[in-house]
Amino acid sequence: MPAGSRVGIVDNAEAIGHLIANAAHSAGLQVIGEPVTVLSTASPQEFGATLAQQAERTDIDCLVTCFISGPIADPEEIRTVVAQVAAGSDKTFAACLLNVGIDTMHSWAAYEDSRVPCYPAPEDAVYALGYVCKYAAWRRRSHAGTLVNPQGIDVDQARVIVGRELKHMGQGTEPMRMPDHAAQELLATFGIEVIPAERAYRLSEVQAAADRFGYPVMVKYASRLARNRTGQAGYRMNIGSDEELEREYRELMALATNSERVQGVIVQSMAQYGPSVAVTAVEDPDFGPVLSFGFHGEPIEVYDDLALRVPPVTDREIQEMIGEVKAGVWWLPGEPARPGAEAEPRPDVHALRDLLARMSR
Repeated sequence: MPAGSRVGIVDNAEAIGHLIANAAHSAGLQVIGEPVTVLSTASPQEFGATLAQQAERTDIDCLVTCFISGPIADPEEIRTVVAQVAAGSDKTFAACLLNVGIDTMHSWAAYEDSRVPCYPAPEDAVYALGYVCKYAAWRRRSHAGTLVNPQGIDVDQARVIVGRELKHMGQGTEPMRMPDHAAQELLATFGIEVIPAERAYRLSEVQAAADRFGYPVMVKYASRLARNRTGQAGYRMNIGSDEELEREYRELMALATNSERVQGVIVQSMAQYGPSVAVTAVEDPDFGPVLSFGFHGEPIEVYDDLALRVPPVTDREIQEMIGEVKAGVWWLPGEPARPGAEAEPRPDVHALRDLLARMSR
């Protein structure tokens, strides 16, 4: 595993060296110094000598090397000298052998017998190395922190609820979704409070629910697909009076399809105003349980801006998740406010940590 993400570059074409450096920056690697370029006419032995010299550096952890060979250069010799240098070094190597007029696949496949992974394109070598460096960093800190264990969680009751609902759902390979009332009951066993909400099918039921909750309330389509429309097309927030409620409800019904009208709407108490976050816990067929966090709306839907972890998680991993999402620069405490939203409240990071800890169980 790489000891760090500091990278040196050795090549025999200046343009290729700069290409590798740019790709390394994009992959989150730290390029130390300028790429070292040998003459295009350099022999395999001369290339190997330069590579060995760079491998002795103490300010780098990895070496990316790319050699463009033609009919006069023997790919087998290049493979041999690179493998020899790598065998005598504690650095992590990634190589690319670009051949002109030679069977490229045959040439770089020969590296499989050595400890040097070789790729058909320099960018592939760099991006693979970037992922390995991130994995190595994760391994180094994987034991840091303390496994979270929030109080007030009733796992036995949660199993009872899940077992009951699975009996109703039957068998199948597709993801299954609990009814809202069952999901609310399940979340309560993990100490997660859900804002009161009721489904309504006509105006009188909407008004009765609002009277029970007290204003302000929000109204949204019961159909998940409808209420996730871009912008606020699927919901109306911060409704403060009977007159406003009737107007917003009728507007939603006018925009709804017949199927959406049949499913009704959800009337819900208004939460304290602030940025909306999305926290999910799913069972992935390949990875098992996966915990995700992001800021709801465009950051997730357009930019796929999510932080992911495999439970169980530590308090340190939860903190990393919160700081990992790029949209956090607009909303998290200590960061500059989103333009035009300087007066908006910031998220309660302590409550967010607690929510992620409970969802990870």
